[in-house]
Amino acid sequence: MKISFNDLKKNTEEGEKIGNLNNFRENFSDLGKVHPRNQLNDLNLLDWIKHTKTVHNFDKKAPIDEFKAKHPATFEEELPFYYIEFFTKKNDVVFDPFLGSGTTSIASSLLGRRSIGIELNDKFIEIIKKRLEIHNINPKNHRILKGDSFRLLRSGEFKAYLEKKGIEIQFTITSPPYHDILKYYNNKKNEENHSFHNYGENPYNLEKIESYQQYLEVLIEIFKIIYKLMKNQSYLLINAMNYYDKVLFKNNKFGRQITYFAWDLAYGLSKTDWIPCGEQIWVYPNRKLYPYGSPYVYLANIIHSYNLIFYKDINKK
Repeated sequence: MKISFNDLKKNTEEGEKIGNLNNFRENFSDLGKVHPRNQLNDLNLLDWIKHTKTVHNFDKKAPIDEFKAKHPATFEEELPFYYIEFFTKKNDVVFDPFLGSGTTSIASSLLGRRSIGIELNDKFIEIIKKRLEIHNINPKNHRILKGDSFRLLRSGEFKAYLEKKGIEIQFTITSPPYHDILKYYNNKKNEENHSFHNYGENPYNLEKIESYQQYLEVLIEIFKIIYKLMKNQSYLLINAMNYYDKVLFKNNKFGRQITYFAWDLAYGLSKTDWIPCGEQIWVYPNRKLYPYGSPYVYLANIIHSYNLIFYKDINKK
């Protein structure tokens, strides 16, 4: 099933009211214009303003093709499409260190950008290739590297590859694996919906790290290395969600306890050279609700994720 540019563009349009612009250099006559000094994107002022809203709630989603549906944890094409449109210009290079089902590649292609991604799992790489084929995407402009992001980045192999190919990264967008969350969410429903129930058995798979703190440290190290590889005055966006984890309480009974993953990750990265510059909440309005915890304890139906936005400027930090 092929997804078109018009599908995603229509799905991500928002009809927000624009406030009084009397106290700004811009005015209403500028809303349809692209500022001549805009080096970040190709958007006019109206679309720029809409993209800066902190909550996004798109209830019309592009359909999921049969190959993407096999992956156990994906984000919809609207998400990378929306942010690639804002943080890049035509022909810029977008990087996804956890490529998954190739959603970032497809969104980049539809917007006329190039992309490069890293994926560890051979089976997921096959899914990506099939999806690129469905969309008639030229693999020369949307490269897939097989391997472990942490080791490829830390060893310098990825840097050498970029230098050899003359590739400069303008924007990094990704949704990293949420530690070992899939271990506890493999139920009958998931088995029916997905062909794969985790990120694979490779020992370098990040969900294999037992300690949450160690996992977090590795993830932060990955983004610290990515910082060094990107253009100056470029952006990083991480889609992350807080989630419930299975824990053993002192009464020797297992229960659910929320892990503030998005917040922990944001705090950790704020201590690096990355400049925290925003968060946006991505709402999943069509997600079904269930009676978790009823009638004993409160357990939330989590229907949103956080898009954590960071900026690189060597002159500021």
